[in-house]
Amino acid sequence: MELAERLTTLLEASLDLADERDPHELAVKSVAAACRLLDARYGALFIDDAGVLTDFVTWGIDEATAAAIGDPPTRTGLHGFLLKGGRTIRSDDLTTDSRATGFPRHHPVMHTFVGTPLRYRGRVLGELYLAEKQGGDTFTADDERVLEALAALAAAAYWNAQLLAAERQVAARATALLDARERGDGPQAVFRRLVWAEEEERARVARELHDGLGQILTSAALFAKGVEESVDGELAARVAVFRRLVERALVSARALVRGLRPLELDELGLLAALERLTADVRETHGLRVDLHGAPVPASRDVETAVYRIIQEALNNVVRHAGATWASVVVGRNAGRVVVIVEDDGRGFDRGALTTHGMRGEQLGLLGMKERAAAIGGELTVESEPGRGTLVRLEVPAEP
Repeated sequence: MELAERLTTLLEASLDLADERDPHELAVKSVAAACRLLDARYGALFIDDAGVLTDFVTWGIDEATAAAIGDPPTRTGLHGFLLKGGRTIRSDDLTTDSRATGFPRHHPVMHTFVGTPLRYRGRVLGELYLAEKQGGDTFTADDERVLEALAALAAAAYWNAQLLAAERQVAARATALLDARERGDGPQAVFRRLVWAEEEERARVARELHDGLGQILTSAALFAKGVEESVDGELAARVAVFRRLVERALVSARALVRGLRPLELDELGLLAALERLTADVRETHGLRVDLHGAPVPASRDVETAVYRIIQEALNNVVRHAGATWASVVVGRNAGRVVVIVEDDGRGFDRGALTTHGMRGEQLGLLGMKERAAAIGGELTVESEPGRGTLVRLEVPAEP
């Protein structure tokens, strides 16, 4: 594969991996990209969690052969060297390599080999390895470097995908418990603990994504820009296209982080986070959103709850109201934070919330009320068909 084609494939793979949210599918895509990049007939990736195999995917081996081979590899032979040594291994002939032990019956005969650990922040997650370079050639030092670059991308993306999967599980449990609360058979205290646990999980995932995926995409964009400036003609144009794609992926990643937990909320406070939130709503949905208010000193838990309630209120406006305008007002009165979110949308009949068609909005409002109650606040909703909706929140500045 020529340099231009290899560079294009590597950039395409980095974008594809950054966008994948399912850990197993990400592993499949990583192996496929590695085999394309290094022109290998066989490839495999496995994830090792403290000695326990949690995921294993192969490339180039059909189902019948895989069934005949049986159990996936263990921490012996070359796999043990890769996991324990933490360094890339390249072999020109596995049939004579003393490290290549433990091949099961029915395993295809393999000669050329290159494998590297999947490492993220000093931790070895597993390994990515290839065998049998097409055409009978051996893997080269350049192949090593390309595989190591792809493995670094795959490890960070896999870690982030696992974090997102864990966050989705917590959110699903919170939704299920909220549904139970609506039916009257879910304890409020358990729901509140789960809500705060979800918030902490969101904060952790947001930090990991910002520090991991964000840095990888930023590095990829800078790398592409450097290559673009060092080449000419068609190659420069192709690199420019992928640089712009990487930059778009970076914008999407930052939006994902803000959706989980905006960094402004922890670093600059509630008002700065709301400015970012309302700007995102304007840019993404074309809804005019006015924000009025001044900094309101409050505890971290109160700021978090207020932000989430306003976020959900604006989500309801976007999804259900058909509004052209919304307003968010934040202030403080006698030691209490006061919030008003208003829109000029279609409004609704409060009694209609019990119908199936209003199910999502019903749970949204119930969740907002539960969040308010969890910090000693009160949330009221005023609405009539055709006359918009007003959400009013009052909470103590200290929970």
